[in-house]
Amino acid sequence: MSDAPYKMTGTIELVGEVEQVTDKFSKRLLVISSGGKYPKPIAVEFCNEDIPAIDGARAGEEAEVRFYLGGRKWTSPDGVDKYYVSLRGKDFSVLSGAAPAANPLEGMDDLPSDF
Repeated sequence: MSDAPYKMTGTIELVGEVEQVTDKFSKRLLVISSGGKYPKPIAVEFCNEDIPAIDGARAGEEAEVRFYLGGRKWTSPDGVDKYYVSLRGKDFSVLSGAAPAANPLEGMDDLPSDF
């Protein structure tokens, strides 16, 4: 893992459920989108003691997430090397709340009055 955390600001797309991987290891996924013309959904994993940092996070909120950058090498049984990058969440803060849900009936003037 990198020594200092990186940070990213964007819109939360997904807050996953806690996944118990082993007796001593659990993780929870947060996906945050960079926005702009070509949004980039970035998956950040919060592990073990850092999981509570994203309790209460909701899709649609503008937020800042701080994470450590890590990576690893894996060699397949065939001898092929593969490299993986991981973003491990450290903390998180909400910058603004989620946008209110749109009224699905708004603008439908032709509906019967008793609808």
